[in-house]
Amino acid sequence: MVSGKTNTSDFAFDRTGFSAFSGRPDPFQRHRHNEIELAVFDRAPVTAFYNGRRQTVQPNRLVVLWGVMPHHAVEVPRRAIGHGIRIPLAWFLQWDLPQSLVQRLMTLGVVIAPPQSVPCSDLALVKHWVALEGRSGVEARTIVLLEAEARLRRLVMGRPDIASRKPAGPRETGADGSHLFEHIIGEIAEHYREPLSVPSIARKLGVSRNHVMRVFRRYTGTSVLEYLTDQRVSCAQSLLATTDRKVLDLAYECGFGSSSRFYAAFVERVGVTPLRYRRSLHENIPA
Repeated sequence: MVSGKTNTSDFAFDRTGFSAFSGRPDPFQRHRHNEIELAVFDRAPVTAFYNGRRQTVQPNRLVVLWGVMPHHAVEVPRRAIGHGIRIPLAWFLQWDLPQSLVQRLMTLGVVIAPPQSVPCSDLALVKHWVALEGRSGVEARTIVLLEAEARLRRLVMGRPDIASRKPAGPRETGADGSHLFEHIIGEIAEHYREPLSVPSIARKLGVSRNHVMRVFRRYTGTSVLEYLTDQRVSCAQSLLATTDRKVLDLAYECGFGSSSRFYAAFVERVGVTPLRYRRSLHENIPA
């Protein structure tokens, strides 16, 4: 895997493999990656959009997610700074962490840790990781990985509810379309493995297709179809990473109507074929 270097001007840079980042999040810059992301914000809260939900993260709170689903910050105070690392999924899975945490992340949940002060704050810890990663070298990387694994184990120890608690839904209410947005997201989350289209969603919700598309783009910056395809590709990535099922079988299970559409969408978003993606999960695993 390629080791990235700290980039102080771009929080959301795209680089595969083990890497670190530091800087101000770029609002509405959607990005996706195959790594497990551990991040913390400094100075001010940041509101982000991930897997159909807007969530505000307070400063000095460790956030853990699998970046396979496109995500982006949507409300970023000028003084807000983010720091974090990205760990290849294969390395993460090799740690044999408690299944409650693994399952939470593999099903596109976001975990936010309670504030900690022992042995230090998460802000200090993650900034330490970023500084170490910037030095490069096997020893520095090993230290970061060992400390990240230990932090995740402490997180589960302090959060026995992780397995059962569902991610919070959008908090916005009012006449700005947020109620409709929640219903649209709900329809996609519940039925994305079935034949689904904008007209069918609009009919189900009793509104026009143009209204559905307009409200959805306002909240996500993307189209319903793009988001639906992202959801299906993310589903396939999860099954490729956690099962040995045949590729064609899981393609249909995740909602694709044909193998050609599945392969085209997967390669466009992931950059490799499904089989190559599955093999890559077992490559370059550190000793």
